[in-house]
Amino acid sequence: MTKVVLKVTKGAPAWVVTFGDLMSLLLTFFVLLLSFSRVSTSQRYQEVNGTLKNAFGLAQQKNVSPPSAMDLIKINDDFTMTATKIEEELRKEVVPRYPKDEKKIEEPEVIRRKDRVILRFNGEAMFPSGKQEIDPRFHAFLDGVAAKAVANRVNTIIEAHTDNVSFRTRLFSSNSDLSMARAAQVAGYITSVQRIVPTRVLAVGKGPYEPLHRNNTRKGRAMNRRIEIQFVENMAEKGSLRLGTDKGVRFEIGGKENSKP
Repeated sequence: MTKVVLKVTKGAPAWVVTFGDLMSLLLTFFVLLLSFSRVSTSQRYQEVNGTLKNAFGLAQQKNVSPPSAMDLIKINDDFTMTATKIEEELRKEVVPRYPKDEKKIEEPEVIRRKDRVILRFNGEAMFPSGKQEIDPRFHAFLDGVAAKAVANRVNTIIEAHTDNVSFRTRLFSSNSDLSMARAAQVAGYITSVQRIVPTRVLAVGKGPYEPLHRNNTRKGRAMNRRIEIQFVENMAEKGSLRLGTDKGVRFEIGGKENSKP
């Protein structure tokens, strides 16, 4: 009779050990992934930077921050500083020269935009009704404007605006004609009192087509009759008037012409 011998092996089978090692490696791998996902961008940047410096023997005890978006953008600091200077000078030195009027017309406004500084004031006081001649009381005020344009070497745009009340005389057939004549008068005056390069000055008559307020009240119409003197840098925003430098320019008007409403 054949004798059956049972061989008993102690412990787990060999494949279980291999399977356990595999699971341990996978668990470690996922733990590492989780830890990487919780590390901040700044910390990761510092670790990588430190590793590279250690490899080249340049390690130092110094905090390193990743570059920000602003570090990669070149900002025109020159005009930003110039615009701030112009804004302050207009408020302190030019606006006080604005003559006091018995009609209690508001003082000029100084408005800051991205690429320009705007001096806005009432045109009704500067020009007699329906006329293009500048009231002599405003000469000192415009002298200050011209001085700032020369001192800061910026381009100057003079815009004249009117209300929408129909206007027609022997000299002017419309509000637009009157506004163009007034803008030209202001441009001619400031270039005559200061040595301003003609290519740096532009006169524009806007007529009634860019009102600030509704023309259905007397006060609204009075505020729409205004002059705006803009100090701008060389490169203007798309769709706006573009001026050049002292070396000669070409004036361009972006966008389509405005049509009457």
